[in-house]
Amino acid sequence: MSRALFLLYPSPVEPVLDIVVEVFQGAQVVVVVNIVGVIAPVAVGIVVDIVVEVFQGAQVVVVVNIVGVIAPVAVGIVVDIVVEVFQGAQVVVVVNIVGVIAPVAVGIVVGCAIIGFDDKESCIFDAPGTKSDMLVTYILLLRML
Repeated sequence: MSRALFLLYPSPVEPVLDIVVEVFQGAQVVVVVNIVGVIAPVAVGIVVDIVVEVFQGAQVVVVVNIVGVIAPVAVGIVVDIVVEVFQGAQVVVVVNIVGVIAPVAVGIVVGCAIIGFDDKESCIFDAPGTKSDMLVTYILLLRML
């Protein structure tokens, strides 16, 4: 599934320097630091697995959460959000400032909004049919330091 998503929306990032799992608002957050110093936290619920793969010559971090959502990390300032259909489900696609298109999560999208969080741009979306503590997934795309 992750490969299919990558093929649809290639999401190359700089080589990964570090991966840290932290707690953010009661959920485990995967924090990725790449070679140019970009920190990209992705809140995906309880982390089950973290895989670093090579895709088109770049390392790609794939996160699998407790409900099986596979979320490749997108780095950059959010400039657009597109909702597309992939395998019968709506997919949130984030386009960052350098033109990288990255699928962020798979699920039925109820709402999506760009908000300011600690001077960073964030996308919050809701997926119905999940438990209350998993309703909102935070995807924080931090500006380059």
